[in-house]
Amino acid sequence: MLKSSQSSVYLIASMLVQMANATMFTTYVVYYVTGLHLNPFQLLMVGTVLELVYFFAEGPTGAWADTFGRKRSIVIGAMILGCSYIFEGLLPVVFSIAALFVGLLLAEGVRAIGEAFFSGAMQAWIADEVEQKELGQLLLRTASMERAASIVGILLSVFVTSFHLNLGYVCGGVMYLCLGLFLLFSVRETGFQPEAQGVDGGVGQVANTLLQGIRTIRRIPVLWGLLLVSLFVGVASEGIDRLWGTHFITDIGFPAFGHWHTVVWFGILAVLANAAGAIAAGMSSRYLDTEAPDRMTRILALITLLRIGLIGLFAFASRFSVAIVAYLAITVTATLFQTLFEVWKMQNIPSPVRATVMSMLGQMDALGQSCGGPVIGMIGSRYTIRTALVAAALLLSPTLGAYAWFKRLRLR
Repeated sequence: MLKSSQSSVYLIASMLVQMANATMFTTYVVYYVTGLHLNPFQLLMVGTVLELVYFFAEGPTGAWADTFGRKRSIVIGAMILGCSYIFEGLLPVVFSIAALFVGLLLAEGVRAIGEAFFSGAMQAWIADEVEQKELGQLLLRTASMERAASIVGILLSVFVTSFHLNLGYVCGGVMYLCLGLFLLFSVRETGFQPEAQGVDGGVGQVANTLLQGIRTIRRIPVLWGLLLVSLFVGVASEGIDRLWGTHFITDIGFPAFGHWHTVVWFGILAVLANAAGAIAAGMSSRYLDTEAPDRMTRILALITLLRIGLIGLFAFASRFSVAIVAYLAITVTATLFQTLFEVWKMQNIPSPVRATVMSMLGQMDALGQSCGGPVIGMIGSRYTIRTALVAAALLLSPTLGAYAWFKRLRLR
């Protein structure tokens, strides 16, 4: 009964996270481009600072979670995220126009620390609270409900940002603070016992846990491939995530319909994307067998190949109708990939160092984003955003080789 209640806690928390994120990030491009006046290079530099700080913080925070408890880690992470997002929303009030970019980099750096505490620990906690055979279905159901929660956040985002562009971040930050309080009183750790109950000798214990995670990766060949996939997915995703909105604004344009503001169009795109993602995740939870490793490998390879083609189609689209179909399909494949990849990772990582190794995989994703982001941003600034998107798509191709290697390992 307790484990069932913890599944509900995970589901509610995930929905709150998605609602908060949708409230902020539905119109963040408009806020960054028209409110803070960032150019393509600055947009990618924001992401680079975020990912660099995340890269250096992720390993130690993952080991901290395995040492002192995943509950402590996710509560701390939620609180830090709430404060950083509120600060980012108040930038136009706190900083002068000349200092806005510096303030934004500071806010994103603090956000990265919160993300590092929150990310791997959340998945590691729930993986120990439910049966392994139920984990895949839980994550797919959660992905579907997250999309529904995102739609609520999207509507809220369009409403509040119609008054002022920064209000989305302020509201999202408040939601994260509420999430932290909810987790503080709701999360129980029954399937995992932290190594340390106090803080004495904590540095040595965290370092020991970190070394155990490194030894685990060296001992299990599949984890090497997971590191490679995480790296190249990070390289490609940074360019796509940061430039898709600018591509719509500058290259494609929105139809002149009822004098709608750009914020409204971004809200419509987000609602459609999340509705499509919810349907896809819901259908996948019924028909996909997440317990078969070979089948999971083939599905992930197929989704990756499809994403490469769809990103190329989106990059070269000149008509709004083609661009919106390609964009929606990209978001659906991204939702499925992220969910199934999370299941696959947790199935291959031992419980005692799960948060640590998950964090290391997150580090590789962050390394890919921090290294690939500036390069793709420079391509977009020097040539065109279309060219940058094509480069991002091509950088996904090395992961196909990793999937082929996974299959050979399973056959041995």
